[in-house]
Amino acid sequence: MVQEESIVAECVSIFHSGKMAEIDIITNPNHRGQGLGTVVGQAFIKQCLAKNVLPAWD
Repeated sequence: MVQEESIVAECVSIFHSGKMAEIDIITNPNHRGQGLGTVVGQAFIKQCLAKNVLPAWD
C-alpha cells in the first residue's frame, strides 16, 4: 500500500510452494493502528484463494 510515494504497508510471501504461501505483513511504524495491515492481508488472502493457494501464517 502506497501513500504519497511511500510504502506504508505490505503483505508478501517469502515462501511459496505452489500450494501454500506464507504470509508476512509489514506496516510502517508511523502508520500502525489504522487497519492497513488488515487491508493488505485480506487482499493477499483473496488472491491466494483465487489461485487455489493456501495462505498460511508462519
